[in-house]
Amino acid sequence: MFKELICNLLALLCTFHFYAQSQQQKIVAHQKGNTIFNIAQQVEGFEKRKKTFTIGVIGEPLTRKALEKIAITKPIKSKKVIVEELTLISDAYLYDLVYLNKNSFSSNLPRFINSVNYQPTLVISEGYPFSETMIGLTPYENSYIISLNIDRLNDYKFSPSNHLMETSIKSSQKLKDFFQLQQVVRDRQKEILETQKEDLTNQKKSLEQVIEKKDQILTKNRRSLKSLKRQALTNAQLYEQKLLDVEQLERDLQTQTALFKKNKEELEENRKEIELQSKFLDNQKNMITAQKKILSDQQVQLMNQRNVNLLLTGLVILAIFVIAYIFYLNDSRRKLVKRLKEKNIQIARDSRTLKRQNKEFESFAYIASHDLQEPLHTITSFSDFMYEDYYDKLDDDAKENLTYIKEGCQRMSALINSLLDYSRIGSKRQLHQINPQVLVNNVIKDFSAKIGATQTSIVLGSFPDFIYGYPTALRMLFQNLISNAIKFKKPDVTPKIYIEGQRLEPNETFMEVWQFIVKDNGIGIAEEHKHKVFEIFQRLHTREEYEGTGIGLAHCKKIVDLHHGDIWVDSTLGEGTTFNFTVQFNLEEYDNIVSAST
Repeated sequence: MFKELICNLLALLCTFHFYAQSQQQKIVAHQKGNTIFNIAQQVEGFEKRKKTFTIGVIGEPLTRKALEKIAITKPIKSKKVIVEELTLISDAYLYDLVYLNKNSFSSNLPRFINSVNYQPTLVISEGYPFSETMIGLTPYENSYIISLNIDRLNDYKFSPSNHLMETSIKSSQKLKDFFQLQQVVRDRQKEILETQKEDLTNQKKSLEQVIEKKDQILTKNRRSLKSLKRQALTNAQLYEQKLLDVEQLERDLQTQTALFKKNKEELEENRKEIELQSKFLDNQKNMITAQKKILSDQQVQLMNQRNVNLLLTGLVILAIFVIAYIFYLNDSRRKLVKRLKEKNIQIARDSRTLKRQNKEFESFAYIASHDLQEPLHTITSFSDFMYEDYYDKLDDDAKENLTYIKEGCQRMSALINSLLDYSRIGSKRQLHQINPQVLVNNVIKDFSAKIGATQTSIVLGSFPDFIYGYPTALRMLFQNLISNAIKFKKPDVTPKIYIEGQRLEPNETFMEVWQFIVKDNGIGIAEEHKHKVFEIFQRLHTREEYEGTGIGLAHCKKIVDLHHGDIWVDSTLGEGTTFNFTVQFNLEEYDNIVSAST
């Protein structure tokens, strides 16, 4: 009875221990979750367009559950928080924040951070070296020491708050003190180990001396025993032993002689039996050879018959498939002809509608530009009049406002003229055969004054002998690209421009395809602005930095569309820009082509 009571008590104690340990782990996980939420609140740089804040956790089920409970009542950046288990490392960039522990994820942390591909994903880790992470956590006295890797955070455009920076500095001092205390403990342990090692060495020497003395005594005893043994063996005993050995040898010899005679008789009987079996096997071998020949002939006949049957079956199946395919092609052809007729009718209607809309748009743009120019000329004339007659009578604010009016009128006039040019692109379309190198050289001559003033270097690569296109539009295209390459140069850097073109293989839609590139060493374009540069009136810089209307690249896009091509930009901010565009035609669609035009 007493023994059962003791066992039940021990089981109860074990259960209570495991329960207390589980509760302690949950408390630690909850404290860690609050720390992660506080850090996220004090870091700027997350993507603002998302409606929710997502957290991915690698392993660590307790930490994930604690974060899920906290997320129910506590938002981050005024957003609802969603906590998920991150199972695929390649999906890390989809989350605003990722937490991982070295005990659950032992892979290379810098390689994991680089896999985020510079997306706005904040990585918080535990147990990794400070140099490898963005924000590191280190358990210390029922709390966590926060380490900020400012360089890596800046690489991913994250900026911690001042309070978080101060907390990190204080945490770093605690961590430094903790490491110093650990070093003192390790030094003291080292001294104790050295003392124990010295004591063990002295004990070892004492034991070696005792063992050496015992070995000497044992050696003397062995020598005495050997001497006594040699004296104990007398000559009589040796003689009796030899006599016994001779008698045993005679008995063994008689036994072996009788065994030899018996084995000889058995061998003779076995030889006769083997000869009879050999004759029987020869007869069986001859019979098997004859049967093999018969079977071989029958297999050849069966193989020939099977091949004939397979060939006939294949021919029948092929004939059935051919007949079915012919019926299918006829039916498909009828349906295709019907669809083509319907498409041609629709295309003709759309073409007439598009022509009418283009004419209406050109008329609207011309009338709008003309009507806008008239009041603008009036404002410009009156501002010039006031500037000439009343400039000395005005105060400084009035003079500055009058200057703003004149500059605004000039910009408005430039915008109206650009809009009018944009509407006129493609209005007169007569396809020409063009020498692209001659066309580019003529454009360079037009910029000779600007090239000389900026000391611009233009290098021409290889060009095709000719292309087909609209000369005026292509001339405007190269003018805009070369002008931008000169305008958007880096300070104190001589502009360098490289232009080349090549003929490409025909594609599924067009038989005549050419590609051109215009490359410069200017200021470059940021990745997030590449999709906006071809939109009309889109400016990436202020007018004080670079002049212009923001419609030049929109002109280029419309001209390339007119030539059935594509235009795209490859650029790195601060390292230059490369514009690529293609020109594509099917010549059989054009009745009249003017040759040798530039």
